[in-house]
Amino acid sequence: MRSTSDSASDPAAPQERGAVIAYLAVLMAALVGISGFVIDGGRLWTQRRLLVVATDAAALAGASAAANQQDACAEAYSYLLANAVSVAAQTCTPVAGGEGGVIEVSAAQEVDYVFASVLGIQSATAMATSTATWAEQAVYGARPIAICEQATPDLVAWLQNPDSSSFTIRIFPDSAHSVANCTAGGAAPGNWGAVDFDGGSNPTGDLNDWLANGYNGGIYTSASTASCSVDPSGCYEGDPGAIAPSLNSGLSALQDLSEAVPVVFYSSAEGNGANLMFRLSKVARAYLTDYRSSGSQASRYLEFTFEPGLVQDGDPPSSTSICGNSLAECQSS
Repeated sequence: MRSTSDSASDPAAPQERGAVIAYLAVLMAALVGISGFVIDGGRLWTQRRLLVVATDAAALAGASAAANQQDACAEAYSYLLANAVSVAAQTCTPVAGGEGGVIEVSAAQEVDYVFASVLGIQSATAMATSTATWAEQAVYGARPIAICEQATPDLVAWLQNPDSSSFTIRIFPDSAHSVANCTAGGAAPGNWGAVDFDGGSNPTGDLNDWLANGYNGGIYTSASTASCSVDPSGCYEGDPGAIAPSLNSGLSALQDLSEAVPVVFYSSAEGNGANLMFRLSKVARAYLTDYRSSGSQASRYLEFTFEPGLVQDGDPPSSTSICGNSLAECQSS
């Protein structure tokens, strides 16, 4: 058996105990550092998630403002700071085009470390970028018939309260039925015209196709009272209304439909002949209930019965949505 005196006389024992204590100190520091990274890393991740929520809200608010012709970035920053008060930096980039656009909002926020500071790491930066789109809601399947809002007193009265009942109107091609406010100086006799939705030459084939099947692109209305040369929103080329046997195939197919289809109204017309421009202002759903395309011009007509309510009235509503994390991602989708 080893005696106490032997143990006390062992010169290595105190050194070994001191080494173990030193190792434990190093290990404890490492454990604290690792724990700090885990805990502080979790705080950084949580803060980034909160920042994503804030930039999402800001991008959607900015998109909504842009759709309403307001300052997109001012609205975006307002929402961003309301949801993330300690934002250190932010950027806002709106890109408009056509009937909508994209807005990118980025933000950075400093997160102070608690435990990782033991290792000399004091803080980290949480960053988030959200991108939203805005787009005016188009009407699809419209027929190429534009009827003046003021064509008849009964129509004026119905448009003031369109939800109350259905409405039937008969439109004619001759100037005997013209209303001065509808005709652009006589260029749209009968208070209506054929709309050229795609800006082409408006051939008979297109008109028959659009009458039967509807225009396959989206159309937009506008509440503007400016000239189309100043504000082109809702403006489409057109021709004075003509009811001819050449349109019989399209008119017959339209009359045979069992469901109402979009038919447009215009608030103003300008120009003459093939240079006629209509500002489309309202859309309602209607049936072609009767027509006559032969005989004297004075005896020809189109008769539409409109369902109660309007599909669109004035400036079109807009939709907004988060589309990704960058302008490039959203613009390429």
